[in-house]
Amino acid sequence: MSASNKEDSDLQKAIALSLEQSNAAERISSEGKAGKKVTWGDIGISNEDTDINKALEESLKTNRPDENSLYAFEGNPYERKRGKGDWPLGLQNIGNTCWFSSVIQALFNISAFRNLVLNFNPPLNAAAQPSPQSASAKKYFQFMKELRCLFAYLIGSTRKYVNPRKSVEILKGAFEGSAYSNSQQDVSEFTSKLLEWVEEALKIYKASLDSVVSTSDMNIEDSSPKNSISPDQMLIQLKGIFYGEMETHGLTDKAEVFETKEPFIQLPLQVRGFQTLYDSIDASLQSEFTSANAARGEQWITKLPKVVIFNLNRFIFNPSTQRTEKIHDKLQFPDVLYFDRFMLPNQSMTRDKRKKVAELKGKLMHLDSQLISYVHLHSPEINLYFTCM
Repeated sequence: MSASNKEDSDLQKAIALSLEQSNAAERISSEGKAGKKVTWGDIGISNEDTDINKALEESLKTNRPDENSLYAFEGNPYERKRGKGDWPLGLQNIGNTCWFSSVIQALFNISAFRNLVLNFNPPLNAAAQPSPQSASAKKYFQFMKELRCLFAYLIGSTRKYVNPRKSVEILKGAFEGSAYSNSQQDVSEFTSKLLEWVEEALKIYKASLDSVVSTSDMNIEDSSPKNSISPDQMLIQLKGIFYGEMETHGLTDKAEVFETKEPFIQLPLQVRGFQTLYDSIDASLQSEFTSANAARGEQWITKLPKVVIFNLNRFIFNPSTQRTEKIHDKLQFPDVLYFDRFMLPNQSMTRDKRKKVAELKGKLMHLDSQLISYVHLHSPEINLYFTCM
């Protein structure tokens, strides 16, 4: 067996055990909250299995001695050691890559997405690999496989952090108009790009399996790993986790009623001028301008994903200085967020409530102006103002 095949074999074993540990950790957490004491041994993962996983990682470390290795570390070995138990693992900053690490860590901690990536296990035979006719398709596939490898190490590694250089390198050229080299990237754009690549990789996986079945006498069981989730199921899971749907209702500049439907992954929100997340969402969905006809309209959510991603706009262009400035205004996040007021079935009720709120705010402004007139008295005869204390 060659070093490359040995490494792939070890990685498959490590990922398999990582999946077991990931699912088991969720069970321990849920049953622990219910007052039940559950250990790794209770769910079929022995100390020997865990030791095997550690040995596999050491093998991979030996087989990847180059600078792009997940284990290319320097410094005191003791300081590189992972904390006890399920202490979270870090990603090494390899030069302006905080945008990459923050998104990867956030997505990794969404258990449904983490398991989806770990279950991405395409066949090893060449017939099921993406065809070279599309360089971008090959890049999607490579990135998904590397992301799976990265997630496996974030679960099972004994180290304090890993080096994501290979994953970052694959992303070069993904951002149009960017020199990329050692440059920061927009977290919102990268999140959308990453999920797009994951979806494309799953579509390629599906197409490759379909091609194997239709062009050869191979049985699907011969080309697809046992106990694996089909790419169709994975695509459904991905869309259920991140993809929501909304409708825009409004009037064109010619007073014509229109309705449009579109999917969404992120909700762009303004920070300046708002104190709570509810106020910012409400304003964002009410004042949407469509690019097609520049018409004002309201947006209503028709389907919520399991995970809602908010894109907070904390930068504003200052025309006087001709520079972009960061907004440090505080925006309050509730412990529990209720989306009922933003859902299409509650459109009539929400509009009535908005109307009443607007009326109450108008009355409050009127009372404020009256209070000011009583506190600051004006004498027109001598053109003086008196303040009552």
